Parts: sequence; structure tokens; C-alpha cells
Amino acid sequence: MPLYDFKCYSCGHRFTVLIPVSEKDNASCPKCKGSEVKPVVSPFSFGGPKTERGGSCGSGGSFGGG
Repeated sequence: MPLYDFKCYSCGHRFTVLIPVSEKDNASCPKCKGSEVKPVVSPFSFGGPKTERGGSCGSGGSFGGG
């Protein structure tokens, strides 16, 4: 199950939940129980392209000289 970051537009609370993809549209704010929540982009939600060695492009080391 993926982690999703949301922002509640009723109270402004930001939160992260672990829910199935099928339940993403049914998320509600844990603080005010409002349903006016929208997904927000998290810097951790981007894995980046994988290299031939199995790591991600930003996983350390130098560019192109590995």
C-alpha cells in the first residue's frame, strides 16, 4: 500500500496516510473529519529512474563514472 500526503482545505491540516489506491479518493482529515482533502506532492514520493545497477539516479556516487 502506498503512502499519500494530503492537505485538508477545511482546517489546513497536513497528514500522511497508508491506504490502498482504491481508497485514495475517500480519504478524510483525521483532525476535523472533513472530506475536503487534496493530495499534495511530497519530495519522498519520487523514486526517480532506476539505473542498470538497480539504484536510483540520486543514490550517491558521481555522475557517469561509477
